[in-house]
Amino acid sequence: MTNEEILIHCDFSENYNLKYAEEVQSYHFGGSRQQITLHTVVIYSRAHENDLKVDSFCTLSESLEHGPGAIWAHLFPLIKLYIDNGVKLLHFLSDSPSTQYRNKKMFAFITNGIYSYFPELQSVTWNYHEAGHGKGAPDGIGGVCKRTADRIVAQGSDVSSFSQLVEILKANCSGISFLEIHACEIEKFSDAINKAEVLPFKGTLKVRQVRSLRDHNTLSLREPSCFDCGERCLHYTIGTLSYNSVTKSSASDEELYIFDKGNKAKLHYYNVYSESSSDDDIPLSEWKKNGQLAAEFPSSRSI
Repeated sequence: MTNEEILIHCDFSENYNLKYAEEVQSYHFGGSRQQITLHTVVIYSRAHENDLKVDSFCTLSESLEHGPGAIWAHLFPLIKLYIDNGVKLLHFLSDSPSTQYRNKKMFAFITNGIYSYFPELQSVTWNYHEAGHGKGAPDGIGGVCKRTADRIVAQGSDVSSFSQLVEILKANCSGISFLEIHACEIEKFSDAINKAEVLPFKGTLKVRQVRSLRDHNTLSLREPSCFDCGERCLHYTIGTLSYNSVTKSSASDEELYIFDKGNKAKLHYYNVYSESSSDDDIPLSEWKKNGQLAAEFPSSRSI
């Protein structure tokens, strides 16, 4: 690892339940407690060739969202700290739940979205370890934070609000940097991701590494990880996603999509035209331009 790349090891810790030092029995055993999301991160970087630097972070939010939008909202403030120092290559390491880190929305954002926010980046890899492979450094951060808060409660103080929890952790965990993530930031990233083009990949559960390069619009998917090859891996590639294979038609205001020739995706139809179609419909000649594929059925054949 050079001084132009960093490794980001991240994980969601179990949500923390806010507590009071003294609670009535009904609340203690069955009360509906406010929960706080903790996203824990350890970042490895090099200031010099032989100088490995390790930084610990915990981002907290009142939002309980753990999807792709929340993940990037929690990660972006941390990435920005290192991008300003000349980092051009990001390596991510996480577990592999399909509802969080390993899914088609994350794949799409890794391919294109992240470069629009950080134009200095040249490449991104995301590496997934198998489920049940023990605890990692981020789990230790989550354990320290929650144990510290529980110790403060046991000493007679209340931890009854989000702001109280943040203040207590900042005062008692000097080796960890804490940041607050607001719900509006998560919504902003979620909206951007939901509007982006996403492509499914058959075999997502087998993926152990994805890699993207700036301005290439493609994502290489591998099993297992490989750092010897660039965009194209000769050893472990199990597929490639190309995000310029589906283009939107400008001939109509309707949501019409055209699949390029050679695309192996299943064939779908969005509009069927008959002999009685009006002149306002898109003629087949428009669909056949630029090498795009159209299908014309004989009028005598019933469908």
